[in-house]
Amino acid sequence: MRKSTTEDCWRLLLLMAVQVKYVQSFLHVSSQRGIFPNFHPVQLENDMYANFARHPCRRQCRAGASMTCYYKLYIHNYQMLGPECQQCLGNPNACADDHCIYGDGEPLPLQLVNYQFPGPAIEVCQNDVLIVDTYNNLTEDATLHWHGIIMKKTPWSDGVPYVTQYPIRPGDVYRVCFQVPLAGTHWYHSHVSLQRAMGVWGALIIRQSRRLDPHSHLFDVDDVEHALLLHDISSLTSPRNIVINGKGRNQHWPVDDARNHYFRMTVSPMRFYRIRIILNGVANCPVEISFDHHRFQVIATDGNDIEPVMADTLQMTSAERFDVIIYANNAPDTYWIRVHGIYECENITQYAILHYKGVPLTQLPEERPRRAKQQVVINALAQYVEKPEMVVITATNDNVNVTNIPTVELKALEPMPCPASAVYRKFYTSFGYILENGVYHLQVGNITFSAPKTSMLQSRHLYNESEVYCNQTSLKEADRDCRNSNCQCAHVIRVPANECIEMIVTNYMEETHPFHLHGYTFRVVGQGVFEDRADLYKVEEADRQGRLRRHSPHYKAVQKDTVQIPILGYIIIRFKSTNTGFWLLHCHIERHLLEGMAAVLKVGEDNEILRVTSANQCDVRALASNSGS
Repeated sequence: MRKSTTEDCWRLLLLMAVQVKYVQSFLHVSSQRGIFPNFHPVQLENDMYANFARHPCRRQCRAGASMTCYYKLYIHNYQMLGPECQQCLGNPNACADDHCIYGDGEPLPLQLVNYQFPGPAIEVCQNDVLIVDTYNNLTEDATLHWHGIIMKKTPWSDGVPYVTQYPIRPGDVYRVCFQVPLAGTHWYHSHVSLQRAMGVWGALIIRQSRRLDPHSHLFDVDDVEHALLLHDISSLTSPRNIVINGKGRNQHWPVDDARNHYFRMTVSPMRFYRIRIILNGVANCPVEISFDHHRFQVIATDGNDIEPVMADTLQMTSAERFDVIIYANNAPDTYWIRVHGIYECENITQYAILHYKGVPLTQLPEERPRRAKQQVVINALAQYVEKPEMVVITATNDNVNVTNIPTVELKALEPMPCPASAVYRKFYTSFGYILENGVYHLQVGNITFSAPKTSMLQSRHLYNESEVYCNQTSLKEADRDCRNSNCQCAHVIRVPANECIEMIVTNYMEETHPFHLHGYTFRVVGQGVFEDRADLYKVEEADRQGRLRRHSPHYKAVQKDTVQIPILGYIIIRFKSTNTGFWLLHCHIERHLLEGMAAVLKVGEDNEILRVTSANQCDVRALASNSGS
């Protein structure tokens, strides 16, 4: 079901259309006639703090040897297939040197970090302290959210405008400082407007010493060159392609067309490789990933270690991360890495190349049959969460036995944060919509979110909360009927600190929603679907009757920060509310967030929430002294 977009979205999309016309106009102009170059905010090649390939914090991690790591991030406008690409169209290897963003070979306005698409990968070690200066060279506000970092000591660094900070104004620079106490595969991205969709994002990889890594015995190589960063890109109103590390086949060209620029992942025979996969899903475009003639072992999700699981195919949704291990034990050759879109991207298939060292760089893989007789699928989309584990799928010529393992069935290595005997404080909420005057309004808990005019974290002592925030209780007291008319406000759900919390989140729409919670990782203890549409009140009744599926209290439920809510279904998550502050929860489909499918958890009372001051906003010494805590 497609919803109407907000006025702001349409203004931005109109601007994109104008930019596309501009790009198309200068692509046909000879360089001798003076093409206007892309915007270059600063020369980065000789600045190690902006060109991260030579950064001193990109190192072999050792236990107890943390560092303070300084970075410069420049956010700026750019173009895919801009004038920088004229000199490298016949030589793909020269494109990076010329600052050409070739992409899929079609023009597209972009907003980038440090000339790169996606942005530069930040690689640090567990317990490092990061100091990041973000320069906003756009003509609009910007922020950066550090997705997967809970910001327990520095909630003002979370990067949500008007929730944890004020946005970075055009021309301004904003500094954040934070510690990274937990290793894992994470990422950073803008939390303003359509900037994430237009390219303001990149990987944040936090490693630990091999002695502390519970999976270090399973792989030989862990290098950012083997990461897969996936991103669906759109032409105005619908997805046009999925790119892998900013490259990929143009969907209008044959796979073997010389104009296609593929990402090549080079491996040496008989070695095990840790591959970190991040999906920057903008539209409702989950993906299915496989490696021709190579099975893989899944060892982590959203930066959290799990009991290893062998698989043939991995399905993932927006904002999820998975770490997998590939064994390069096939005949030296080239093999397709396949990424197939789902839902809005169901007609898109993209490729990268698994390239064995020694094979000619120009060689493309042969087409090989994808499926063996037995297949294991890690299923983040929950289509089979209520069905038997073994599902028979009919392939082109043969029956293929497919074993589906829903994400909810994965097992964490760490024990649950609350004991099995704990009594959980329950909260019910929902992802849905209301139709009013012919317009769909997206909601969380029957309320459409609109941000306040002042930052919640910074200004919470300056006003009466009841005059600024709302929730189901306050609206009911004000005699607002939110079941039959749209309620729109700064929706804040109050959660007590230091308690065991259970949230039951329902989706009563006929499309899925990737649920993301800032400030926490949570355990997914339940997931299911209903036979028909069930609103918030029906779900509460079903839970009282014991009809919602949960793992036993002793099950080491998978630990995540993003999880898919099935169509007409629900998720049940648990966490201990030890991180006080204001934390956004929202759908990670870009247009859904922009249209109000969000709310804020206020964890703790005002006197329990850290107050930001000039002294503690970037107290590197205090952060470094708490390493390992």
